[in-house]
Amino acid sequence: MAQTQGPKSGTLDMASIPEIGSSNPSGRDEERSVERDPIADWGYQTPIPRHMRFDMEASSQKAGFDYFWAATKIGGQPNPRMGEYWRAGWRPARAKDYPQQSGLDLKVDSRMVELGFMKQVGPDDPIVDGDLMLCLRPMQLSVQSRKNDQYDADKALYDKTEALRQQSQRAIGDKTLMSRKFTRGIPPDQVPDTEA
Repeated sequence: MAQTQGPKSGTLDMASIPEIGSSNPSGRDEERSVERDPIADWGYQTPIPRHMRFDMEASSQKAGFDYFWAATKIGGQPNPRMGEYWRAGWRPARAKDYPQQSGLDLKVDSRMVELGFMKQVGPDDPIVDGDLMLCLRPMQLSVQSRKNDQYDADKALYDKTEALRQQSQRAIGDKTLMSRKFTRGIPPDQVPDTEA
């Protein structure tokens, strides 16, 4: 058996070095009790396609809540309307409630976090993707808000139509007839009865 001078121990058994091209190049015991799956170490998860990253699957949505992706920045500057969203009842969704959207289900390498390439997400952190944050509020608030918005839009349209009718009547008299066929959201006492 050939022996040679080793860098630290003084001698090295050349028989213990595997030959190049051998079936066991690591020289480890081939009868390992646990086989490692090299693919599992990579932690591959099917990525969300770019065009679907803001879609919420029905199975992941909480019953009785409405969802909204709020812009946290506009043109690189903080969104000044975030306070309005808060007053309207929108609250940031927590990462632990939506792990796929938040990235909470990913195993993040601490070195990647240290270098700033990735962010370690905590269970109570908001879900931010790009400059958009996932927010939610009870559906009852959203329904009421939509009713209020519709009423305001109908009222503005009614006011404009009424102003035009009055302007026209002053200009050419009673020869102009404007009728209103929609009354959604306007109380009956405010709807003009001009249809003949």
